Amino acid sequence: MACSTPSQWTHQALYIPAEEFRKLRDLTRHRGNLEKDIIDVKNRIQRTLEDGNIKLKSAISNVFGVAGRKVLKAIIEGEKDPDVLAGLVDTNVKAKKEVIKKSLNHTIDETNLFLLNNMYSQLLYLEHLAQELGKKMTI
Repeated sequence: MACSTPSQWTHQALYIPAEEFRKLRDLTRHRGNLEKDIIDVKNRIQRTLEDGNIKLKSAISNVFGVAGRKVLKAIIEGEKDPDVLAGLVDTNVKAKKEVIKKSLNHTIDETNLFLLNNMYSQLLYLEHLAQELGKKMTI
């Protein structure tokens, strides 16, 4: 029977989880929020790259893997030569060098470079927070 008046509420036992479970629930919720924030920042970086005619996703399967991050850092630092950028990609990436070079021929302006730098810093910070949170959750 459902409670319909406040006087009936006091007669039912409320389930209050143990403190350990409440803390774990809070940490888990926060981790979910961090993961969503990380995905959002990665999507914004990808969109900004595409605005500058960089189609890195078509040449590298994981834009935020080791090879993709090397290229991203070089672009942020001002590298524009597709040959130099393609040289940063490991040889074990499946795409051919010509496809990679074509995907890296870009026209990123100073504003987008600033945004990329800002978003990449934000991504690194969020990933650091997620890593610290993961450590906290295993204790």
